[in-house]
Amino acid sequence: MMKKYFTLGLSLLFLSVLVLSCKDEVVQPIGLSNMDRVAAWSQLNYTSTNALSGSNIFTTRSNALAAFGDTLAFVVGSGNYNAPENLQVWKFDAQKSNFQLQNYQLPSNRSGAVSFVLGPNLFYGLGIGTTGFSNLIYNHNSSLIWSNTFFTGAARSNAVSFVIGNKAYIGLGTNGTSYLRDFYEMDASTFVWRKIADLPGSGRTDACAFVLNGRAYVGTGYNGVNYLNDFWEYTPSSDSWMQINNIPGVERDDAVAFAFEKRGYIGTGWNNYTGILSDFYEYNPTTGKWKSAPSIQSSGRYGAVAFTQKGRAYVGCGNNAADLNDFWISK
Repeated sequence: MMKKYFTLGLSLLFLSVLVLSCKDEVVQPIGLSNMDRVAAWSQLNYTSTNALSGSNIFTTRSNALAAFGDTLAFVVGSGNYNAPENLQVWKFDAQKSNFQLQNYQLPSNRSGAVSFVLGPNLFYGLGIGTTGFSNLIYNHNSSLIWSNTFFTGAARSNAVSFVIGNKAYIGLGTNGTSYLRDFYEMDASTFVWRKIADLPGSGRTDACAFVLNGRAYVGTGYNGVNYLNDFWEYTPSSDSWMQINNIPGVERDDAVAFAFEKRGYIGTGWNNYTGILSDFYEYNPTTGKWKSAPSIQSSGRYGAVAFTQKGRAYVGCGNNAADLNDFWISK
């Protein structure tokens, strides 16, 4: 499937294809102390079940969302705005290698949304729907109902999110006329969003992020003219950004990113000039350097999902001329 960008007179159809990929699932939860570096990948033999019927129904998808924490991991939506699967929430059981369809649906059909786990709660919001861009973020809590918080920034799609400790962060994306570089923070105790420092680099959509040692690393994406390979480090205590080395590979968007305790990783994605990408890179925060990391032993992809759980990394789904539902697990 050929992927291309148009001008910022963004149509709903355009945004239904180019939704965020690695924005949701870029958390390094507290307590995952047994994580180490990725040595290789092997294909995951998983099962999928419906919480009510038990049928095997995990379909192919690209531009879905991933959200995870210490003990929870979800694949959220399908990326296909017009499909009923776009309202689905799948919970992953790492011990059983099983995806189970949850018996609740997302509260709104969106494309270009964000999703993250903060404490025991699953959050989902922003993006674009039938009424345009949204700045609502919904929270699914232990009482199994959806409530919502009001995101104080501009309504947008294709943003990036990450979690550090008990705070969530959202920034970047597009509001239909501009590529944004602003960021906002929400404390889990208040569910109130406040503005923090803007990303110093270019505004962009479809960026990636991972978290290491209490700091966030945000980069790549598309700024309306160019694909990007720059990366920036955010320090919450000083509310400041510092540019780090660019990733060695080509500029890209719609990549995946994740972190183990000692390293950060980014890979796959799309560049309109080179097409679908399959390379991976590893970041060492001690040296500030990137190096090549093992690629998944299959074709490249964009719009994939990535998450970590119980000391392993998982990458799956996405598109490589057709939507996929395979998953790969780190060794």
